[in-house]
Amino acid sequence: MSDFIPIQASIFGATILCGIGMGVIYDSIRIFRRIVPHNNFVIAIEDLIYWICCSIFLFYVLYSKDDGVIRGFSILGVMVGLCIYYISISKAYVKATVWTINKIKNFILALIKLLTAPIRFIYNFLKKFTRKPRKYVVKQLKKPIKQVKISKGRYKLKKQLIKYEKKLMKEKKIEQKRLEVIKIEQKRLEQKSVNKKDLRKKTKNPKD
Repeated sequence: MSDFIPIQASIFGATILCGIGMGVIYDSIRIFRRIVPHNNFVIAIEDLIYWICCSIFLFYVLYSKDDGVIRGFSILGVMVGLCIYYISISKAYVKATVWTINKIKNFILALIKLLTAPIRFIYNFLKKFTRKPRKYVVKQLKKPIKQVKISKGRYKLKKQLIKYEKKLMKEKKIEQKRLEVIKIEQKRLEQKSVNKKDLRKKTKNPKD
């Protein structure tokens, strides 16, 4: 009985520390989300992994302290730890960490800018110095491209003209055939009218 209360107190203290640790880890994830933007799907996956890991860790603590027995005061200890953390240092931790990371990031960017200043100076100088030669080279390179485009355009135009000429020839042949048919029909009609006239003459002059 004398050992029961200290053991339970140590378990309660351990769960309070677990709650504080869970708050610190979740705030670290929030800081990471501020630095690297996340969509809702990734946030949901991160939260799921976080709670699974926290559950496993909490079960390990309870198993090592109280043979895995989950008691009401254990859950209460976790909640108390979370509340203590979020009431006391959560905002300060997030602000201080974000401020520190931004300062480090700005320092690294400024250092990179300083180290690359000679390279950028040489690049800008060469860019300005070689502007006219580059324009000339680009102009010379564009000439064959224009010639190729012109030759392609001429080839397409020639192809279209050939196609149009073939179409005209085909229409001309059709027209010639139509005229021939009309002539043949006219000759047939003329011959028919001549035959009718001859027949009438014969009927008028039967003696002949």
